[in-house]
Amino acid sequence: MTLATDGAAHDLVQPGDVHAATTAKWTEGQLDVTSEYEGGLEIEQSFQRDPASASRLLATIRIHGGPRGGTRTFRAVYHPASPDSAGGS
Repeated sequence: MTLATDGAAHDLVQPGDVHAATTAKWTEGQLDVTSEYEGGLEIEQSFQRDPASASRLLATIRIHGGPRGGTRTFRAVYHPASPDSAGGS
């Protein structure tokens, strides 16, 4: 995925020809990405380095609306892959 981080809305085309009006911008070392889909679904994602370990990435994902309605929040921690985790034998 390639994002323009100018804060302006751009059409992000995802697999299955799904389109989302997406804005992305850096704010104080955090990347904030908001995508709005047809039907009222909105996904907000925030990414930042883990202050406890600069090699980890913290993500918070908030999903608003959609068929289930309401708001759901998820958090993820991304760790660097080990050199042998890329697969292949």
